[in-house]
Amino acid sequence: RIIGEGHVIRGNYFYRLTGDDARSGITVMMGIPNSPANRYFQVQRVTIENNTLVDCEHSILIGLSDDENASLPPIKTVFRGNQVSCAMHTVIEARCDLAGLDWTDNRFAGKSLGIEPNVGIETMSPQLRKLEPISRSSVGTTW
Repeated sequence: RIIGEGHVIRGNYFYRLTGDDARSGITVMMGIPNSPANRYFQVQRVTIENNTLVDCEHSILIGLSDDENASLPPIKTVFRGNQVSCAMHTVIEARCDLAGLDWTDNRFAGKSLGIEPNVGIETMSPQLRKLEPISRSSVGTTW
């Protein structure tokens, strides 16, 4: 889930996730006006880039609200260079105004796009490459 300001979500690989709503591949929450610290601040100045989502049931959800007071859609938020391939599912589920989003160089292919076509979204199969597992010796501490 993405909430708040100034985050960068970059370089993630999501494969065959089955979650929905708050457990979608990428979920952008609605903000609460004058939010208390334990709730949801409006998403703003966020960059979501170079992520790959493959065969996820719910790849991207924008505007999730689990609070009746959540009314602030994301603003100044950029989706750049992301790739989604989900032949059996809709790519994006939007539950709010998308005017505060900027789409640049994204490649999405799915059962349907889920939103109106946008100049920053190519509806074509992304160029995916198979990832090889990382060996235990390549990561972490030596102990």
